[in-house]
Amino acid sequence: MSKIIIPKDAAWLFQNPEDIAKTMGGILSNIEARDKRIKYLEEENKKLKDEAFKDEELKRMQEKLKRTSDALTNSFQISKKEWDKIHEWKKQHEADVHGLHTLKERISAHGAAGGGYSYEFHPTSIVTFGSVVCDRCGAKFQFQED
Repeated sequence: MSKIIIPKDAAWLFQNPEDIAKTMGGILSNIEARDKRIKYLEEENKKLKDEAFKDEELKRMQEKLKRTSDALTNSFQISKKEWDKIHEWKKQHEADVHGLHTLKERISAHGAAGGGYSYEFHPTSIVTFGSVVCDRCGAKFQFQED
């Protein structure tokens, strides 16, 4: 009778089926745990990418707001109330002085690009004066004193 020598690392091949099932179950549990971990990390990675995108978008919007704010700071502003006063004066002026009573007449008098009026701003150390000047006759309407 001859003896067969089995190396230690191959001994598991000759265990009983219950031990093999336990070993395989452990392997499957490890694989499932790793798959869950991978899925979790992928989701966290996606969240970080989304947050980074949101941060970049927020930064871009803040830069745009700053540029717009700077542009407004370096320009003359007309409030809604002042704009309404200007519009009313222009309408009245065109009717009384230039005989333009309808919208069609007013539009045709100024051409497709509009125009017909210039805006003047005169800043002083105390107030800013704003005026609208009719380009046809030179009539002025002062709408701003602040």
